[in-house]
Amino acid sequence: SDVACSYVSQLHSKSNSLSALNSMVDTAIDILCGVSDIEILGDLLHEGWMEKRALSPLISTDAINSLYQTAKNAGALGGKVLGAGGGGMFLLFSPPDAHATVTNALSDFIHIPFEFEPFGSQVILGNHGSPH
Repeated sequence: SDVACSYVSQLHSKSNSLSALNSMVDTAIDILCGVSDIEILGDLLHEGWMEKRALSPLISTDAINSLYQTAKNAGALGGKVLGAGGGGMFLLFSPPDAHATVTNALSDFIHIPFEFEPFGSQVILGNHGSPH
């Protein structure tokens, strides 16, 4: 909530960034519906991440910036912090032939595989109630 509070009160002065982020939605829908090449999604995520970081200096940290640069150097095309920012989950997009390289480069972090499916987000609980 601290991260969101750092930019919510100033959103009126961030209209250019918000407009840019909003304009990416239709492009993303076209990509995910197969109208455009899926590889463009990496560039779109990268552009969106740069715009989101411009909203507040609290959205990213040196550690997040380092993680992102490591992923990009290993072949990721784009990514973003999920949620308000400041930490948590980081979504990365890379071509299939770069998955292993990106995963190995980020081996100090927990990798949660993801794929699109028709039922939306689901959490799978293990024997002890912990998600994995």
